[in-house]
Amino acid sequence: MVANGTIKPCKYRLSAPSSSANLGPGFDCLGLALDQRNEWEITLREGQAPGRCRLVENSGGGDLEQIPTDEEHLFFRSWRILHERGFGPDLSAMLREAGLEVELRAKNATPISRGLGSSAALRVASAAVYARTTGRSDRPAWELASQLEGHPDNAGAAGLGGLVLGTRDADGRYRLLCPPIHTCWKVAVAVPQFCLHTAGARDALPKELPLADAVFNMSRLGFLLEGLKSGDADLVSLGGQDRWHQEKRARLVPGLLKVMEAATAAGAATAFLSGAGPTVGAFVDQRRGEEHGLAVAQAMGRAFTEAGVESQVEVMSVDTRGLEVCPL
Repeated sequence: MVANGTIKPCKYRLSAPSSSANLGPGFDCLGLALDQRNEWEITLREGQAPGRCRLVENSGGGDLEQIPTDEEHLFFRSWRILHERGFGPDLSAMLREAGLEVELRAKNATPISRGLGSSAALRVASAAVYARTTGRSDRPAWELASQLEGHPDNAGAAGLGGLVLGTRDADGRYRLLCPPIHTCWKVAVAVPQFCLHTAGARDALPKELPLADAVFNMSRLGFLLEGLKSGDADLVSLGGQDRWHQEKRARLVPGLLKVMEAATAAGAATAFLSGAGPTVGAFVDQRRGEEHGLAVAQAMGRAFTEAGVESQVEVMSVDTRGLEVCPL
């Protein structure tokens, strides 16, 4: 909170959802928020070490030993990057000038580096705090986070909830559409118990794309969006096909193509690599009953097991809340 140009002590509670990106043909532009929510509590208070930022509590999300607890934590590092890229003032300097320390408490529902938008959710929350405490950013938190991510799919979904389709305009601003999604759709997921970092997954992709493959994906995307809107499983099945990235990343995720095949054989409308992976998701129609979605998830889990990969399975609803910020 800013008063007369000076940051004042304040406290916020924030939450943002997990998300799945790409969804088959929508590489780097299509994202969906899932009802697995992450929570943070951040306190700016007077202290003996002005400008110091600390992670004081952290739970969930997998292996936490590798996560920094000082200013190098992604929540705080994002502030520095936003300033360096010209999106606002130096928050660290403002904190020092105001004599304030920062304490962060995190409850991570999203597993880290599994393709479910853990970094995007955190960056959206971080950007929201940055904008509120500096009082000098006219951009929404999801767009600031998109600038950090380099694409708007996960960040847009985490910020706004629901289904998002994003692009970057000629001025470098990210733009979002929020296509409607039928209430029938849930997402069955199988989450392998190993990490796959986005940078490594991008290295597996070719630098150039054959024209026929580009046309293939572009032509599918409209059918996927219409099927998700109308609840038509046949359209989702046709529209969910991809030639850009999933087969190229199959060598990084043992059993990937077999897991996707198992999902559709069990009745899913389509299956997809969630973001950079290794999580696999599948659209299931809850009008067919709760047991249908669970059966799809379990089929995916068995296929991973046959490939020698341990995984956890569940069925998630679509999150429609997006980022929530509550001053305390």
